[in-house]
Amino acid sequence: MPQILAFLPKRDERQAIERAAAGRHDVRICVNALDGLSTLRKGNTAAVVWDITGYFGSELTLMLRLARERRVTMPELTVRVDLSGLDWRALLDLVAAIGEMRFSLRRAEDIVDDVNSMFAKSQEFTPECSILRRLLGETHMPGLRIVGATILAGKRRMTVSRFAALVQVPKRTLESQARAAHVLAVEDLLGWSVSLWTTWRIQILRWPLKRASLVSGFPTSEAAANYVERHVGARPSHLDFAELLDRFVSRAIVGGSA
Repeated sequence: MPQILAFLPKRDERQAIERAAAGRHDVRICVNALDGLSTLRKGNTAAVVWDITGYFGSELTLMLRLARERRVTMPELTVRVDLSGLDWRALLDLVAAIGEMRFSLRRAEDIVDDVNSMFAKSQEFTPECSILRRLLGETHMPGLRIVGATILAGKRRMTVSRFAALVQVPKRTLESQARAAHVLAVEDLLGWSVSLWTTWRIQILRWPLKRASLVSGFPTSEAAANYVERHVGARPSHLDFAELLDRFVSRAIVGGSA
């Protein structure tokens, strides 16, 4: 039976995955990078789920490096993150070390749903890594913490208050941090992020506007189109993802050109 390799400090999440996988996948709980690598070398691992909160991200980076050096195949990876305690340097190391990964947000997404999506026939690549790689070298670290967090949270429409709860920073403090970091206002960053996700789903994944709108958190296609046009100046049907990403990178830092 194929297995899921999991590094999850929270007991309730470990137990939830074990219950959900029963009868379909074995769940192997690992304790560090070397333990995870040992499991990968045995084969039969279908997916890896790893929490990178705090110092745990460095353990995943180490396992990836060792796996690459030993030519061990890395299966699909879902990274569990807490935006309030995320080690951004460790995350950027991961983005540089691996081509694609999925992100699962604490306090916003059910880990079981995210793991199940890895095995769904309809699974598709998501744009976070592509966007974060474009931001590398373009954005200083204080700004990247805010801009990057809006990208990870922006798969669905979200208010500033809800985003502040995710990162566990008071709304006014968060807005002040954005100004101090010389990035766009948080509301604008969230608007651009949702627009990027929606455009990705329509252009790259070839989803119809109705489906993309619902997944992005809008009740109707018209509501989604109006929202995107208000934030980026054009409706989704007239947008190109690569061009929109270029514009976003130039606009994320206050003073950039449109």
